Amino acid sequence: MTCTDCEASIKKGVKELSGIDSVSANYKDSTAFVRFDSAKTNLKAISEAIAKRGYEVK
Repeated sequence: MTCTDCEASIKKGVKELSGIDSVSANYKDSTAFVRFDSAKTNLKAISEAIAKRGYEVK
C-alpha cells in the first residue's frame, strides 16, 4: 500500500463482503483493521478480498 488510493481500494473490496461492520486502512504503516460478524464472514474471505485487489496480507 503506497497511497490513499490503495487505502480506498482495500476498503471498497472488504466492504463488498457481507458481515463487515467497519474497515479502516492506513497506507503510511501498511495496515488495515476490520470489524466483522464472524457468523457472516471470516478472515479467509477478508484476506482473499484484499489479495484480489493486489495487496499482500500478512
